[in-house]
Amino acid sequence: MTTRVRIAVLASTVAVSTPFHAFARLCSHPDPANPGSVVTAECPPLPPLPPDAAGGGAAATVTTNQLADTFERDVTYMERLPKLFNYCIAWAGWGPTTFCAPEQAAEQRWPTVGQTVTWRVHVVNKGGQPAPATTVTWLADNAFVGSTVLPAIAPGGEVTSDFQRAWPAVPQTLVAEVAQSDVLPANNRLSVRTDALALWMWVERELYDQFNSRQSLFTGTYSYEDWVNRTLEWMNTRTLAPYPIVAPQGVRDQMRLDRVTVIAEPLTPWRAAPGRRRTSASRTEPG
Repeated sequence: MTTRVRIAVLASTVAVSTPFHAFARLCSHPDPANPGSVVTAECPPLPPLPPDAAGGGAAATVTTNQLADTFERDVTYMERLPKLFNYCIAWAGWGPTTFCAPEQAAEQRWPTVGQTVTWRVHVVNKGGQPAPATTVTWLADNAFVGSTVLPAIAPGGEVTSDFQRAWPAVPQTLVAEVAQSDVLPANNRLSVRTDALALWMWVERELYDQFNSRQSLFTGTYSYEDWVNRTLEWMNTRTLAPYPIVAPQGVRDQMRLDRVTVIAEPLTPWRAAPGRRRTSASRTEPG
């Protein structure tokens, strides 16, 4: 699937919107009137995505959802509370003038060592039948650290389960796993690195529903969130490789999905995503 992504804000919470088959892109080409110069303008429009592409392009089937007669729990994402923004940028024209606005310099960026944080796992029932209540098992660096209750989920419904834990002195790999498996157990478990940058996604309802109605060969499931998580997993793995000059030790930062917002109206180019509030530093804040 070809998806163009708009990074709306650079912060510890990064806001992104999909899809972008109508997204305005900038292209550069030689300026015939000024040899040696280039002109930057909006690129020609891209052709519309084919019907099959919404479920993953070449990595998707065109079968309808086969989960109508069963339940299918999907561990979609894990968010961290409280929400703390890593950094902000003060803008002047086209470029940043400072990495942090003065009035926000004293704000807390990350939890302090030992501070209690809440990890909230989101689970959606992608099937057509109710999913009974069960438990969520939590692991930190492959060691059991606790379990929480996961309520029953109506068809198409979403529930959450909270786990509180002290912020570690060094990053850990945190895993939330639903204890009772179902017909597609691959998405009953989600792993994140505790210091990963949070990613917020806004997605059009039409595209979201297409992901949920078609089985993706990329993930093997019927889920937009699984597609995002698998893409982030692939990206996090690839960026660990060394990049000469730019990142000889590889990119140490990782990313995790922290919020998904489904909207009914189309996402138009350059439009602020719903629920965002602009500040003087042009960053995204909750609600």
